[in-house]
Amino acid sequence: MNFLDAHKIVYDFVDTVADNDTSNLPARRISLLKNSKSEIIDAYKLFIAHMFAFNTCSQSEYEQISSLVYSINLFVDDALITEIENCEKTMAPKCLLSPFKSKSSMEAAKAKYDVLTKKLIDHIGPIGQNHDLDVYTSIVLQEANTLKEQLRSVPNDNEKFKNQLSLINEYCYKVYSVANIDMDENDVEYFYPFAVLQYFAKNPKLDDLFGNYKSYIFSYRR
Repeated sequence: MNFLDAHKIVYDFVDTVADNDTSNLPARRISLLKNSKSEIIDAYKLFIAHMFAFNTCSQSEYEQISSLVYSINLFVDDALITEIENCEKTMAPKCLLSPFKSKSSMEAAKAKYDVLTKKLIDHIGPIGQNHDLDVYTSIVLQEANTLKEQLRSVPNDNEKFKNQLSLINEYCYKVYSVANIDMDENDVEYFYPFAVLQYFAKNPKLDDLFGNYKSYIFSYRR
């Protein structure tokens, strides 16, 4: 996973969480997610590291986006939600459309409902907690602050841009290592600030690297 993939994954997740949910349950169907939970967590790690180093989004936007990742466990197996919803239908009071509910069937549905909702609550766990992500965030914040200081200290000469890119590359390798994310050889090329990515994407000689990402890179606005 490179940063541009991660950036899109994070915003896809944010959009999914923001979509209206018609269910009465506190949980959401996992099929609504465009990526696996592990991919979303990894994407957040790269997004957070990039944000700390290059102010990828505003502080208020970052706070909103980063808080949503803690709701990821609200997404559970579709089958579990379907079973609970079926129990709710059976437990619902009799009406003209379903006047033949027996007392025993409603009691059985209630017993099953209690078991399933406990399973659901156990699966969701404490909301607002992800110890590993919190530890990672603390480490990367320190690394980002170090990078910023290093970038400010680069001499203003003909080698400045090259030396700045070299420092960013070192930071990128550290981020992937701390995040425990497998890194492809070209991933480092996508971890620069968006202004640099846009500069590189204009170069037709780099289309092999940035051609598939051009529209996304230039759609970024800050």
